[in-house]
Amino acid sequence: MKNKGYYVNLLGIIFGIISFLIILLSLTFIIRNRAYIRHRGFSINTLILTFLPNRQENLLSRMRLVRIRGLKRIERELERSFEKIEGEETVIGQYKNITIKNVAGHIRISTWDEDYFLIKYIKTGPTFANIEALEVEVQTDKNSVYVRRNTRIKGLKNLGSISFEVFVPDTVVRISAESVSGDIELEGMQRSISQNLKTVSGRIETDNSADLTTKSTSGSITFQFSGKNLTAKTVSGRIGGTLTDVIPGGSLDLGSVSGPIHLYTDKKLNAAVSLKSISGSVSCEHPMTVSIKKKNQLEGKIGDGIIPLEVKTTSGSIKIQIL
Repeated sequence: MKNKGYYVNLLGIIFGIISFLIILLSLTFIIRNRAYIRHRGFSINTLILTFLPNRQENLLSRMRLVRIRGLKRIERELERSFEKIEGEETVIGQYKNITIKNVAGHIRISTWDEDYFLIKYIKTGPTFANIEALEVEVQTDKNSVYVRRNTRIKGLKNLGSISFEVFVPDTVVRISAESVSGDIELEGMQRSISQNLKTVSGRIETDNSADLTTKSTSGSITFQFSGKNLTAKTVSGRIGGTLTDVIPGGSLDLGSVSGPIHLYTDKKLNAAVSLKSISGSVSCEHPMTVSIKKKNQLEGKIGDGIIPLEVKTTSGSIKIQIL
């Protein structure tokens, strides 16, 4: 009669053979998949075309269940192939105003000689589903063009971005642009174009403007102004601007919490100046009739003093220079 040690040894041999076979099959599977990935004829586009469009998400889900390096590499390549989608839309018509509202992404606006609007955009996201959920909505009414970022799927709202590059006719008289996270840039602007520019975490730049309202929370503001009413406010950024041919009857209001404010103005400026800083210096090159002069405060009149010019900052310097 065979003892218990015999059966224990036999079971050990059987389990050893099974383990060896499992390891061998696993290595064979991995090697085949690595070879498949390295094969020059392999294309992610070919892989996608093998499946119907409505099965792309199922494909990603299956691939995430397999924890081997080869298929994980395919998954990453698949997602990268959908990181960027470009598109454009045109709007024909004699519209005087354009409004662009974005959540995440830069906005760049230029004027051109054509008589229509061209809206170019780039959608990016971590997966194809995120990008597909983003929509660019373009609408018009009697006088205006509206460009908005929309999201079809609420759960994917914050996982993608759209960057806009917009070309507008030089007959436009008003531009509004807003973004939560992204820069706003305007170039080639006419002096007759009024602008309303706002962003939370991004810089704002415009190379020419009539009436201007511009606000940023954590970004700098740079402008050239030739209008009647100016408002420029930022929390943690600098403000730099040029004032030329300012029109009487309005007001100039600039403020920053933790950034300097530096203005260049022409010699024709006629302003009632009020410069105040909590912990920064203030200075003005213009000859002026001074009413209050301290290290952190300067008030008085430049010329006839018919245009209110108020500049405030908490922890930054204020400087006004002549062009």
